[in-house]
Formats: sequence, structure tokens, C-alpha cells
Amino acid sequence: MSEIGKLINEAIDKAQEFAGEMIEANNKIIDQVQEVAPKLADSAAEKTKEMITRTADAVPGAIDGAKDATKAAVDTASKIGNTMADATKDVATHSGEAMKAAAEKTADVFKNAAEARKQDAAAVDDGDNGIAVDE
Repeated sequence: MSEIGKLINEAIDKAQEFAGEMIEANNKIIDQVQEVAPKLADSAAEKTKEMITRTADAVPGAIDGAKDATKAAVDTASKIGNTMADATKDVATHSGEAMKAAAEKTADVFKNAAEARKQDAAAVDDGDNGIAVDE
């Protein structure tokens, strides 16, 4: 196999290895988001229950208490939605950055391989192949 072929194969191997690492990193991020989301929902539900219980105990049947509890539940749900949206955005951002880095590394490897090929071709054209010839 030619030297350029070896370089290209090495570049492909490294790109595949990097892609595997990216997939693993993305999976970890997704696992973390999936782990945090239920905890946030449980916490919000617990806080909502506590607010409703306190309101009902303090002012039985009070319409204002029910309005406050409803507003708090809506606010908590909104915070959960915002937190989940931020987490999703972070995952997308990190994935995009990782993909960009992989593409740049792959492009650099191929650019270097192409440059090496040009230099090999130039050396052959110049007769500078490194072989000493007695005249």
C-alpha cells in the first residue's frame, strides 16, 4: 500500500475513533438529562403538593389560596420546562461543537494527506526521489 494510502487509512481510523468517542460523550449527556428530568418533575410535584396543603390548612376554601397554589404550580411547571429546554439546548450545543471539531480534525487529516501527496508528486517530478545515482 502506498504511503498516501496508509495516511488516508490512518485518517479514516482516527476519524472513526473520534466519532465513537463523540457518540459515547453524547450518550452520557443524554443519560444525564434523562436522569435529571424525573427528579425535577418529582421535586416540582412535591413542592406543588406542599403549597396546596399549606394553603388548604391555612385558609380552608379560600379562593385566593387556590389561585396562589395554581399560580405556583404553573410557575414551577414553567421552570421545569425552561430547565429541560436549557438542558436540551446544552446537549444540542455540545453535540454540534463535537461534530464541528470532528469535521475539522477529519478535514485537517485529509488536507495533510493531500499535501503529502503533492510533495511526493513534486519530488518525483523534480527527480528528487532520494536515490543516489552514480554518473
